[in-house]
Amino acid sequence: MIKVNRLNKYYNKGKNNEIHVINETSIELPSCGFVSFLGHSGSGKTTLLNVLGGLDKASGSIQYDEKTFSKYSMRQMDAFRSKHIGYVFQNYNLLLDETVYDNLKIALDIIGVTDSEEADRRIEYTLKAVGMYKFRKKKAYALSGGQQQRVGIARALVKNCKIIIADEPTGNLDSRNTIEVMNILKKISKDALVLMVTHEQSIARFYSDFLFEIQDGKIVKKEEMKEETTLKTDVGNVAYLKDMRLDWAQTPIGKINVYREDSSDLGVDLDIIIKNKTIYIQSNQPIKLVDNSNLKIVDDHYQAFVKEEIDEFNYDTSWYRDLKDSSHFFKRFWNALKMAFSNFRNVKRRVKLLYVALGCIGFVCAISVISLINASVTDTSSLEYNHNYSTLVDEKEYGRRTNEMILAAYEENAIDNVLCPINVWFSFSKKFTYHNELRYSSFAYCIPFQEDFVDLGVGRAPQNDSEICMSRTDVDRIIQESDHKLDVHQMLGQTVQMESNSYTICGITEKDNHYVYTTLNAYCKIMNKQQGNPDYVLKEDYDLRYAKAEENLYRIVDGRDVDCDAAEPEVLVWQEKWDELTDLGSDFYIELDGTTYQVVGSYDYLFETEQMYILNRNVYFSGLYNEIDPSYISDADSCYRIVEGRDIENDNEILVSVYSEYGLNWVIGGRTVVGRITGAASLKGKVIGTLTASLLCSDYYMFIFRVVNPSLAERLFQENNYSVYDTYTAGIRIQNRYKTATAAVFRTLFIVLAVVSAVFIYLIMRSKMIADIYSIGIYRSLGASRLQMNRKFLLDVLILTTCTTLIGYFIAFLGYHCLVRFINDTFGITFLMKSSLLTVLGGLGLYAAMIFCGMLPMFLLLLKTPSEICSKYDI
Repeated sequence: MIKVNRLNKYYNKGKNNEIHVINETSIELPSCGFVSFLGHSGSGKTTLLNVLGGLDKASGSIQYDEKTFSKYSMRQMDAFRSKHIGYVFQNYNLLLDETVYDNLKIALDIIGVTDSEEADRRIEYTLKAVGMYKFRKKKAYALSGGQQQRVGIARALVKNCKIIIADEPTGNLDSRNTIEVMNILKKISKDALVLMVTHEQSIARFYSDFLFEIQDGKIVKKEEMKEETTLKTDVGNVAYLKDMRLDWAQTPIGKINVYREDSSDLGVDLDIIIKNKTIYIQSNQPIKLVDNSNLKIVDDHYQAFVKEEIDEFNYDTSWYRDLKDSSHFFKRFWNALKMAFSNFRNVKRRVKLLYVALGCIGFVCAISVISLINASVTDTSSLEYNHNYSTLVDEKEYGRRTNEMILAAYEENAIDNVLCPINVWFSFSKKFTYHNELRYSSFAYCIPFQEDFVDLGVGRAPQNDSEICMSRTDVDRIIQESDHKLDVHQMLGQTVQMESNSYTICGITEKDNHYVYTTLNAYCKIMNKQQGNPDYVLKEDYDLRYAKAEENLYRIVDGRDVDCDAAEPEVLVWQEKWDELTDLGSDFYIELDGTTYQVVGSYDYLFETEQMYILNRNVYFSGLYNEIDPSYISDADSCYRIVEGRDIENDNEILVSVYSEYGLNWVIGGRTVVGRITGAASLKGKVIGTLTASLLCSDYYMFIFRVVNPSLAERLFQENNYSVYDTYTAGIRIQNRYKTATAAVFRTLFIVLAVVSAVFIYLIMRSKMIADIYSIGIYRSLGASRLQMNRKFLLDVLILTTCTTLIGYFIAFLGYHCLVRFINDTFGITFLMKSSLLTVLGGLGLYAAMIFCGMLPMFLLLLKTPSEICSKYDI
């Protein structure tokens, strides 16, 4: 039983063209029977039927037996109508590319009857009942109109519905098929409620138990139909010969019969011409051949349809069981996947063009991800780092001189173990066969080996100046270049060339990259060789630098020599510089490293032709401080010479440079000064001690150290716009700073391409959805819930993405990786970045974008009622 209370529905409510299509309608319908709604076009009868069938919404309440809907809830209504309401449509609404069997199977899947045996029994029984079983394997598009409507009825019956909604079910059928369809519906009405909308009053009056007439959205008449035993159908296109008048004549060529409905004289002049065994007819009246018309010839009397014939149709659903498939979930999923893939393949040419467009979108998305990779990925393979050391990064690219900060932090005991890495070039070569020789070379940082700061993986520490330890990363690259003809253990004992000297690999280190470790003495020799002759030198250091008496080094040409006891800084210049400066005036000064010196004379070398400034006092040389342990020095005199005091004897003592302001017995960083030293120009020292000492190295731009007091170090360095990081993090930050402009371009390109791709994906997926709108409308009309539709469309989107967009995506990346290898190997630098992680994440992001942009049109569409979908897209 259906009770309807005060239903109201408007189109264009509140506008000038407002239509009150259902106007305060309240009716009560029985639990079973045949109810017809009559009315002119636009009267609201179809809209009322759609609301009663849950296909459309309206204000008011509807009660189905014990279930009441006082407010339209699409989710609840979908669940109810999918199981209890069946639909027979004027246009049949079959899935034309599916078989008759599959059209019914889909209806069962919607209501959850997934057991294959139960489904087969139901479908077989239903199709036999409507006379369509022999067509079960035939595609729906190959059926006639009457056959398609029979399948539509079978689709409604197979669900065992309580209510059948029939919207002009005979509108596209001839009289014979109309009778057959109506007979089936009438028989169904004995056990279910059949609600039908029709224009044919004779049909409605013959079959209906109740008849409602609708006008302007209101029910203006309710009529309980009396029993009628016969139905006169329209015979306009049928000629019953035995009901017509016959005139005939026997002629030499045969018998001629003339059938007519009345005796009126048409005044026909008819000429029959026979020539070449062909009959030609000439007439003064219009002639139409039977073969070229829709006139059906019946050699019998017309017989009105008798109501007792309806009972010939028998349909019993008492044995139906709502059984679900007991098979594994993955089997059902596999079947759904195969169906989705079949739907993907069986499309028209226009849809295939969309597939090509989606492949291009994948290619564009790959370019956007490539842009992101180049904007965000740092090439760590080129970084020199050791995780056990820290260093400084100038955050604002300006600040005080770093050597002053390092010295201050060291004196405050905030850091120790300060080292100055030397940038060296090393090469490795090995000949395997006459035609197969390995050559590998690279830059690296060279520092003294200190056990507490090096993670030794294989081998041992250097024990003499000709041994080195190398980073595992460099060793792995050599092994890779050798096509793995070498392994890690075989690399021990191999020889590398570094700074024109040969060194033997004695150990391989971990947790670092591009680092080489030597003895302290070898390190000092490399630094001396790299630094070479400075462009200025202290007068007091000449005796050590050249191992000659001071008076033999140079002679004064003009002016006088520098006075080491003078209160002001003084400098000697070479002759050419003197001539240049004297042109400017008689009293002149020059500035060296921030200190102003008075030029007091010129000199000429006795033994060398170097051009240097000779100073009378120390200047703060640009450079960095390095931790050394003199106990490692095999030839200490090559590094420094004690001028005053004594050498260090324990870790609490340190040596200071004669050029510093420190004196004997001063306490620096908790350690006592026991001696003052001088050293080679390339090793102008501030402080030397054991393990915790440091040594100034001129003209170097990078230093590393260990942080002893993190908070104090952070405060001291941040005052000068520097931050402390481990060497790995510092390298990444510095590299990212250099690529900021490039990264901005790549990020912008990524954002633009991502947005454009998302818009195109949405538009293409919307076009794909519209191409499938017919099947979507049918599924929704049959009762498929929005969740079911979203799951089905999601599977279609995943298949579509995998077979189109993802292919374009990986084709683009395959080409890019080939380009990366070519460019980077050709130029020997990492110009283009690669990232497997971002490539995979980009692919997953593409899936997510396709799902979101693909499901968004579907989600927006499913906000509409099934009736709105069908009417908008003319389904």
